[in-house]
Amino acid sequence: MGKERIAGLPGCGAWAWACRSLLHGEKVPGFGVKSPVATLVVVRGSQEALEDTADAYRALAPVFAGGKGPPSKGLESVALFGDDPLERLSSLRRLQEGAGLVLATGGALNAPLPAKEEFTAAGVRFHRGERFKRSQAVDRLVAAGYRRVEFVESPGEFAARGAVLDFFASDPAAAVRVLYDEDTIDSLRTFDPATQITKEYLEGASATLARESS
Repeated sequence: MGKERIAGLPGCGAWAWACRSLLHGEKVPGFGVKSPVATLVVVRGSQEALEDTADAYRALAPVFAGGKGPPSKGLESVALFGDDPLERLSSLRRLQEGAGLVLATGGALNAPLPAKEEFTAAGVRFHRGERFKRSQAVDRLVAAGYRRVEFVESPGEFAARGAVLDFFASDPAAAVRVLYDEDTIDSLRTFDPATQITKEYLEGASATLARESS
């Protein structure tokens, strides 16, 4: 992996513009970094700078639409490795799916993260019509780092009552209600944690890993 130390960019907007340019295959005046073959990794000095750069990067999408260079795969997917452990885990999934840009702080680079095999195996997958005992699902969610609560409100939580099993995955950030008919999953629906009102039906859903290390 090639590494380049860059200084002199005046702010988060300039960093975001440089990232967009490189991922679109365009030259960035002032330094000789080549467009990445796979993923571009940029280390920022603080959590605030990381978040501001990510926001600016997303805001620049219309400016670069239809640009001269060929856009990299996963151009609009940004993996963030900062202070939030759940965000770091969500970003691992984005990397697996081909995220084009990684924004990280120096401290987060030293944070413990699960191996690829552990991350993939530890997630809990639900499919409508599948035979999957609720007790087994609860055990799997606990093993994956989910915290049991009375009512789900935040990512990394789950609740079980009667024939209902709720969980709040971190990526995509969505609360899902699993309704059981004995040991079979009868239905899956997203729901609003604030009102507990169910929304659209799903054929399947995944509870991604909610802890960074065993």
